Amino acid sequence: MEAKELIGNGFIGNAAAAARLSKRAAGQGGGGHAYLLTGPSGIGKHTLSERFAAALLCEKPDGPCGTCTSCLLREAGNHPDYHRLPDEGNLTIAQVRDLSRALTLAPHSARHQVGLIPDAHRLGIPAQNALLKLLEEPPRRAILILTAQSPASLLPTTVSRCQRVPLGPVPAGELTKALAQRGVEDAEGIGARAGQRPGTAIRLADDPAADAAIRETESALLDIVREPVPQRLALAKRLADEPDALPERLDTWIGLYRDSLRGGTPGGARGGAGQGHTAERLAEAVPLAKRIDSLVRLFAARRKLRYNPNTQLLLEQLFLNLGT
Repeated sequence: MEAKELIGNGFIGNAAAAARLSKRAAGQGGGGHAYLLTGPSGIGKHTLSERFAAALLCEKPDGPCGTCTSCLLREAGNHPDYHRLPDEGNLTIAQVRDLSRALTLAPHSARHQVGLIPDAHRLGIPAQNALLKLLEEPPRRAILILTAQSPASLLPTTVSRCQRVPLGPVPAGELTKALAQRGVEDAEGIGARAGQRPGTAIRLADDPAADAAIRETESALLDIVREPVPQRLALAKRLADEPDALPERLDTWIGLYRDSLRGGTPGGARGGAGQGHTAERLAEAVPLAKRIDSLVRLFAARRKLRYNPNTQLLLEQLFLNLGT
């Protein structure tokens, strides 16, 4: 099995991105020293970045094989040449400097020193500035992998020094087929409610409570665009008391507004169930110009969540400007 098949094996969608990273891991076609995988939450960034790291560290040039000593060490979290920053919390200058020092060392056993920064939008400006020296003067055998929802969430100087690998929503038919092969019931509806994001779709299929939460979030958006001011402010207060759920809510609403601009459903076709139907109703309720403005405001609100804002005030300002 070729490298592109190993990295992409079982990975749903974005085959071109998987093939590109596979070629780099196999030492084919040249390549950079830093890669930035971008796309909405649940699209597969974390899965693909981990597979890319595994391929770079694998003892076999067409890996990851999953059975060699290097693969087993990485899976156990003990590989001396693999340096992964934490998944939770803001990332600090000290963490970036420690990562930079580790990547300057010669590899212990693998072909490369590999660093992974998941959700790199958690890097503040000082931390990104600390990262610039590593990006500008990369060690010869080091490769850095970053993931982020959008290039706009990082400094232009950071983005410009990385090879960008964008990931996008998976076509409805492809996702439905993949979910059905996994034994998922209502594969088409779940894919639509997930905004054609494979990771989110799998989570919804495995967790009925999460699926119900997505339905409630979609319904809440329709309430926001239709209700008068007092009801919008009341909803802002209620949702502000659930801060951990806000990123997912905003991502869902962003997906709905995007789909409403594409004609009502993921991929541009009208009709269908789940999120596609909700996007269609949104398109009917809100004029085009206002939908564009609302999408910009949603992106801005999503970014502001990184800075520990007054959540209720942020939502009140957002809800007063969504819809009509």
